Amino acid sequence: MLLSDGVRQQGLSRVEAPRIQAQIDTMAGAFHLNATKPSVAAAYTAEFLLPAAARML
Repeated sequence: MLLSDGVRQQGLSRVEAPRIQAQIDTMAGAFHLNATKPSVAAAYTAEFLLPAAARML
């Protein structure tokens, strides 16, 4: 487990939309999928995460 500043501040499993978008863009470019590139909302949801208090270390 990586205990970064982000994990200390926001808990485990928190992902920022710009980071996901960058990953989507990288994968779409690598596999020539730009026409079918999914949105961040289609690729990730925080809906199933535990409450923030339960994810804190």
